[in-house]
Amino acid sequence: MPFGTRTIAKNVSRQMKKMEKDIIDLHQRWIETEMSDKYGIIEFCCDDIEISPTSGKSIKGKTNFLNWIRESDNGSIIENIEISKREVICLDQTGSLKADFKTTIKTKDKKKHVINGQHMWDLVNENETWKVKRMTWEIR
Repeated sequence: MPFGTRTIAKNVSRQMKKMEKDIIDLHQRWIETEMSDKYGIIEFCCDDIEISPTSGKSIKGKTNFLNWIRESDNGSIIENIEISKREVICLDQTGSLKADFKTTIKTKDKKKHVINGQHMWDLVNENETWKVKRMTWEIR
């Protein structure tokens, strides 16, 4: 392999690892924000985000997503979110993330519930910042 080709391959590999790390960092910030301020997750979304919740029709756009979060707020508190089997794929300015989750919620009446499932994100890189473009999940 010519020297120039090897250098390009190393640079591409380095760039792909950085994109993967940036997406994982975004995922971690989302989880931390969701546990402290569920409305704050909106900052990680594209303006034209599309959400496909398990129980309902798709939600399109940041404003509609924020309204859906408000309408879904029953006073429960997220105590913990555990992530496993996280997979990231990125190519140029797009990426996807798939992960299993285990969320522990405490309801207003102090009962704890554990929700297990999987979520999947499609992402785009807007001005050097990864944003969630599409999100779907299933509860097991």
